[in-house]
Amino acid sequence: MKEKKKLLNSKSLLFCIVSISLCLSVGACSKNESDVVLTLPSEEVPMTTAACVPGDIEALRAIAKANPEAHLFEGDEPGQWKKINLKWVKGVDGKYAVSELQVKEGVEIADFVLNLDGSKKTNILFSSLQCLDIVSATIKEITVFNQPALKTVRINGEGKAQVEDINVQGGEALKEITIEGMPNVTTLLLGGNAIEKILLADLPKLQEQSNLKFRNGYDADGNQVEDTAVKELTLKGDIKSLNGLYLTGLGLERFTLQASLPELVSLTLNNNKLSGSLEIKGLEKLQTLFLSNNELSSVSVSGCPALTEFDASANKGLSDFSLSLPALKVLDLNETAVSALDLSSFANLKKVSAYNAKLTSVKLSSQNTKLSGINLSNNQLPEITFPKEVSAIYLLTMNNNSMNSLDLSRMSLLERVSVNDNKLETLRVPEGAEDFELLECKNNHLTAKLLREIKKTLTELSRWDIAPQRLLARADVQKKQIDASEEINELNLTPIVQKFNGKQWTDAVVSEFVQKGGIYTFGGKGKYRVICTDLGFQDWKFDVFSNADPYFIGEIEV
Repeated sequence: MKEKKKLLNSKSLLFCIVSISLCLSVGACSKNESDVVLTLPSEEVPMTTAACVPGDIEALRAIAKANPEAHLFEGDEPGQWKKINLKWVKGVDGKYAVSELQVKEGVEIADFVLNLDGSKKTNILFSSLQCLDIVSATIKEITVFNQPALKTVRINGEGKAQVEDINVQGGEALKEITIEGMPNVTTLLLGGNAIEKILLADLPKLQEQSNLKFRNGYDADGNQVEDTAVKELTLKGDIKSLNGLYLTGLGLERFTLQASLPELVSLTLNNNKLSGSLEIKGLEKLQTLFLSNNELSSVSVSGCPALTEFDASANKGLSDFSLSLPALKVLDLNETAVSALDLSSFANLKKVSAYNAKLTSVKLSSQNTKLSGINLSNNQLPEITFPKEVSAIYLLTMNNNSMNSLDLSRMSLLERVSVNDNKLETLRVPEGAEDFELLECKNNHLTAKLLREIKKTLTELSRWDIAPQRLLARADVQKKQIDASEEINELNLTPIVQKFNGKQWTDAVVSEFVQKGGIYTFGGKGKYRVICTDLGFQDWKFDVFSNADPYFIGEIEV
């Protein structure tokens, strides 16, 4: 009984030891530093280098050779290597391979150089390395290149490391990169075609936009691939020297800005997958902000007094935006879901573009004196009013809206106007506009009389596109009449009467209608129209109307 009791006590003691070990073990390369990941008490450590994958031993010896402390992996007993922690995994062939390489906080390796270049040129290649975790104030050089199994990279210089350039290029396995506490880093190159998360923190000397690059990664065979993917990017802490951030085409789904960026001048996030709401604030030197081709629904920008150019185009669900930008000069909201646009407070605005949006209203004010270019085509605008102070516009494009009148009479600097495919019945143009060279206003309801007045006023036109035009309220179905009295009696035009034969329009038989005082009355049956192909612009160099694009006076079916 005593022997059995001793045995039970031994088992209990063993259970307690294992339990305590499990509770104290923490994964150094866990996905979230705040998570506690339980692991086995300890991995197996190979007794000799003969039990290891030869390529891994060669890679370790190459690391040692590049360092002043060449003894880092000296001898044939891996269990005796202390300064750099290694974790091993045993393969199906019975050989041990390095799975994690770690330098813990407080461990000093003078002028530490870590060159993991797995290219064919140097072939420092680990077969199963999944995690690289370096916390060292003595890092001198870091290169990580084409390690096929590498999933996680964390490099922390403890705010003291002297390294200036960091290059981390992964393959299909690389998911997370953290670079932090690097006071002297000026160039940062990161790449991989499957990266999901990047954290950059406390990089105060990272300055040039061109020096922060996200390059394409490499596949398992070492071949460069085309796509770079970064799902999440976080900037934290002190990155006070960075003046430009160019993050385009990375597949970003989340961008978190918690860093001090007092020198940031340009921020580009085009062609990503950012969705939901995005807030940018407190960037006092920011001048350009580009967010095009994402999936954003709401954008708020404030505390950016120097911002002059904002582009959120091709965010097709973007319907809500708040911009407090006193210096704004260029605004691009093309291909969004914005329905109301209030420009009244942008005193420095020069160009605005919001074509293919959902606009039903646009508000201008006397403050918009610098506005010179507008493109609001393909919206649902019923009207737009230009205050008298808004007179500097030289380019106006408002095709395919619902406007029935437009007054441009105060805009003497106009050069080019396109208002095709509206419902215009009245169009006022400026007198004395010496540089007015192009007018496009086809597919509206403008009368020949008005067109003649426009032609007479705009003496410098080199091109105008006015055909076809389709007049309103000229056909009376009950009386079977079309009124062309203005064209015949005032303008001395000769209308053409046509009938539709089921396939095309042909000249109508004279006996089927009567014209009296410019009013056509139809006695036959079928679909008739009265058109003009010549508006009497004998001195005009363009043949603007034709049978294919006529001046429609009226159409009726009797």
